[in-house]
Amino acid sequence: MAHQMNITLTDEEYKALAAEVGRDERLLEERLHELLAQHLHTSPPLGRSLSERDIQRYLSHRGITYRIPTDQPEMPEEEAEDERLADLFGQVGPDGKTVSDMVIEDRGPCE
Repeated sequence: MAHQMNITLTDEEYKALAAEVGRDERLLEERLHELLAQHLHTSPPLGRSLSERDIQRYLSHRGITYRIPTDQPEMPEEEAEDERLADLFGQVGPDGKTVSDMVIEDRGPCE
């Protein structure tokens, strides 16, 4: 089974990858699989892509994702954590802004 993902690269990241593999998308995909495998500390057998679970584990470990949705109902601990975070980021500061608004402002403008 194969899964498809879209990722966003900075200009520098894209230029570095393009310089390494040229314009051949097949080589680019192979190189990305190799890089993921290196960061997962695994080496997929030749001709086999990384599993969806391997990719999810890697993205979560790197802090890129918090939790990838599944068809499974949330555990009580997950629901409690979601509620805690909603309460935390929904708090209003002395200036009338919510914590989530302050975090967004601190990040600066999107490019």
